[in-house]
Amino acid sequence: MKAELQPVEVRWVDSAVSRGWHKRTDLNDDAGTTEIRTVGFLTRCDRVAVQVSQSRHITDEKYAMFVGEVLTIPRGCVRKITAIRGLK
Repeated sequence: MKAELQPVEVRWVDSAVSRGWHKRTDLNDDAGTTEIRTVGFLTRCDRVAVQVSQSRHITDEKYAMFVGEVLTIPRGCVRKITAIRGLK
């Protein structure tokens, strides 16, 4: 997928904390992780990371583009990237 400010949904796994003490035998394989869904404009997509911007702004001056609230997700955490159609 090209990084051309395509609107996308990124499904990714993040670390999480479980409060308190637990018996080792009570923990399961996915303990401490949670799935996150992030929607925004794709600004980077390569082997290292996926980057999504919450907002974009195109100025009238020479068509400069600005992006804001950028989230960078390590590629190993990304499970799926889905293009959002019909939004330009």
